[in-house]
Amino acid sequence: MNEKKYYVKGMHCKSCEILIERKLVEVSNVKSVKASAVNDTVEVDLYEGHISTGRLDSMFEEEGYTFSEKPFEDSTTFEDSMMAISIILFLVGIFIFV
Repeated sequence: MNEKKYYVKGMHCKSCEILIERKLVEVSNVKSVKASAVNDTVEVDLYEGHISTGRLDSMFEEEGYTFSEKPFEDSTTFEDSMMAISIILFLVGIFIFV
């Protein structure tokens, strides 16, 4: 068995995860798939070989997902977004109560 991790740009929610998992598990060489919108990743267990990022990009072109074997430089994780929102709310709170 061959495990491969791909990074995904454009995956935002649980529905995105389900869509990617269902579509990839239908590929003949794929044993299992675990997508994570929080981490912007898809982990694929293959019986053998690999799936190229070009093939993945083609498979999901309509959905707007882009795949890479390395993290995207401008990738913003869920945790980064939540931290930014927390800081903004904190600053607004200080402004209101001062």
